[in-house]
Amino acid sequence: MQVLHLFTVGTSLLRNFAARGGALAGVVGRWAGLAPDAEEQLVVERRARRGCRVFEALLGFLGSNPRGASAELNAFFGLTPKPRPGVDGVVLYSTDTGTGWLCARALEAYLEGAGFEVEGPRRLRGFGLGADRFEEGLMSVVEAVVPRVRRAKARGLKVYVNATGGFKPESAFLVLASALAGADKAYYVHEAFRDVVELPLLPIGLVEEFVKPLVKLGGEVPLHEAERLLQLYGASLHELRDKGLAEVTGEGMFKLKSWVRALLKAGRGRP
Repeated sequence: MQVLHLFTVGTSLLRNFAARGGALAGVVGRWAGLAPDAEEQLVVERRARRGCRVFEALLGFLGSNPRGASAELNAFFGLTPKPRPGVDGVVLYSTDTGTGWLCARALEAYLEGAGFEVEGPRRLRGFGLGADRFEEGLMSVVEAVVPRVRRAKARGLKVYVNATGGFKPESAFLVLASALAGADKAYYVHEAFRDVVELPLLPIGLVEEFVKPLVKLGGEVPLHEAERLLQLYGASLHELRDKGLAEVTGEGMFKLKSWVRALLKAGRGRP
């Protein structure tokens, strides 16, 4: 393997299958429109296995027209040069929903059948479940994606992020976290051009003036101590809050976001 592709997986497979019509289109189309927290998500998740009628139908649809069936595969196979088994491998990251898991498992089965080395799917807890689970989703991305990118880069692999599928805010953060870990580029199918767009990922890191006080703070400290320490490094408490890196609790404590602590520990941000 020379190139590792990280896929965020959405539900385009379900929507495209339903749009084609025919047997099972009605039920699959209903699944495609399920809310992330709908009880029926559990029903869908139980269908994510070989031998299940719906799963086999989705897999057959992928085999008949991979680029037309899946937005993720449309971007993947639209790259130049075209990905090849033995050269390109894939890691699948699913949203924390039954529909996302079903699509990820179907993509896994298709890609393995096509000869590609596939890891996952890896379910990102809280990923795609709404505002009240958003921070949990960010933490899942940091814990799962950053170490995987760093291991791949240590082996000399190129790392590309296929950001076509899934929820856009979460996918955007996954691209950013991957860039911090050293990923090489991101790509997706542009909505207007209907073609694959490749975005080079610049080598970035957390700005030095923010990193030092963040590391020194470590976790949760009284607000007055945080203000004093930040001033020593020329950083502003308000700036850190505005950037979404920290918060002030109702008890007057200054607290780093949990995903920031994980990112500093796992990524390049550690000085």
